[in-house]
Amino acid sequence: MRPAGVILEAPFTSTPAMARAMMEIPDNLIARIQDRSDSLSRANALTIPTLIIHGAQDEVTPQAMGRAIFDAAPASDKDFISVRGASHSETWRSDTMPKIWSFILTYGG
Repeated sequence: MRPAGVILEAPFTSTPAMARAMMEIPDNLIARIQDRSDSLSRANALTIPTLIIHGAQDEVTPQAMGRAIFDAAPASDKDFISVRGASHSETWRSDTMPKIWSFILTYGG
């Protein structure tokens, strides 16, 4: 069964990109990463309604990564919620829940 929509919370573009965002890592070590989890190259598969939620002050995953995935997604119905003042784990709160529930109720069947 195909999902009716997808919600991504603070998605990262790839494992190498996350490693680089977290600390300085030499290219020869980056090249050794086997699980690349290349979400950015897979974003073109996001043709169903897509909601991306990202904390504006995310200290773990740079918001630019979530925006890059959003920009790459070809879904005609997509939304990006930048949660003001929110860190990596503070995006599901009273001011974002109405938008999340609206998405779920609209596409959840």
